[in-house]
Amino acid sequence: MKQAQIVKVLNYIALGIFIIIIGCAIYIMQNDIGLIEGLNFGPGSYYYSDIPGWEKYFFNHRFVQNLNPLLIIGLFCGWGFICWKAWVYLDTKLK
Repeated sequence: MKQAQIVKVLNYIALGIFIIIIGCAIYIMQNDIGLIEGLNFGPGSYYYSDIPGWEKYFFNHRFVQNLNPLLIIGLFCGWGFICWKAWVYLDTKLK
């Protein structure tokens, strides 16, 4: 197969997977699959601070308990920035 045909086939496969994933997400939302009993907060339930006692789910390791949550968020953002800079670097070098 030519490279253009391979790319076209892969695009159709990716589109099919995308449609399946969207369908699964709609099915999960319609049937309330994955909700924890007694913790249904509606559309905003993905915010961790809305869940009573959320600290016990995210800060249950003894090392993490000693760290400030702002430090953890800062490390997460720093890691994202480093990955973004690496992506930009690779994008310019591989063109």
